[in-house]
Amino acid sequence: MSLKDKPLEKKKLLYNYLIDPKVTRRNILFVAIFLPTMLIIGVLVAVFLGPGNFNIIDNYISDMGSHRYTPIPKFLDDGVMITAVLLVPPCFYIKHVFDSKSKQLESLNVPKGYSTIVLIMMLIGLFGIFSSGFISEDVAISLYPVTSSAYDLHDILSTVQFVGLASAGFLIGIILVRYPSGILELGAYENKSKIYPILLGLVMIFLTPILTTLYLLEFPPSAPFWEWMLFFSLFGWILAIGIVILHQIKTEELK
Repeated sequence: MSLKDKPLEKKKLLYNYLIDPKVTRRNILFVAIFLPTMLIIGVLVAVFLGPGNFNIIDNYISDMGSHRYTPIPKFLDDGVMITAVLLVPPCFYIKHVFDSKSKQLESLNVPKGYSTIVLIMMLIGLFGIFSSGFISEDVAISLYPVTSSAYDLHDILSTVQFVGLASAGFLIGIILVRYPSGILELGAYENKSKIYPILLGLVMIFLTPILTTLYLLEFPPSAPFWEWMLFFSLFGWILAIGIVILHQIKTEELK
C-alpha cells in the first residue's frame, strides 16, 4: 500500500465504523439509559445537596453544571459531552439508511442532498451539546471579561445546540410526514397505520417552534421551565428515531 493510499484506507475504516449497525445500536441503547440517569442524579444532587432551592421553574438546565447551584456539576457537563460523542455514529448511520433505502424502496425517496443537510444539522447540534458541557457556566464566568459578558460563550454554544437539533428534527419530521410508508418499512412496521409516523413527524415539525416561542417570550411559568421542556422535546425525538433505527437494524439482521 502506497503512502497516498493509507489516508484513504483510514478514512474508509472510519466511515465503516461510523455506519456500523452494531456500533449504532450499542450507542443508542447506552445513551437512552445513560443521559436520563445522569440528569436525574444531577437534579437530585442539586436539589438535596446544593446551596439553594434548585427547581425547573427558576433554574436553567445549565445551572446544573455550575458550582453555584450544585456540588457536583460533572453529572451534567460530563453527561452531555459523552452523549454528544456517542451520538455521532448514529447520525452517520441515519444518513446511510436514508441514502441506501431510498435506492431500494419506492416508498422512500429522500434526496441525497437533503440527507446530507440533516446530517450536518445533527452534527452541529452535537457540537453544541459537547461544547456547552465543556464550556460550562463556571468556565464561561472564568473567561469574563475576555468575553463581553459572563455567559456569552456558554449561551452561544447552547443556542448552537438547540438550533442544530431543532433543525434536524424539523427536517426529519418532514421525511416522516412525506414518506410514512417508507419509514414503516424501515422498521418492519408494514402492518402499522401510517398515522403513527405522520403524527411523530408533525410533533417534530411544530412542537419545538412552539416551545421556543414560549421560551423567548418568557411565558408563564418561566423561561427556565420552557427551556427544560424544549430540551425534553429534542431528546424525545432523538429517542423516537433511535427506536425506529433499532427496529431497522433488527430487521436487517433477520434477513
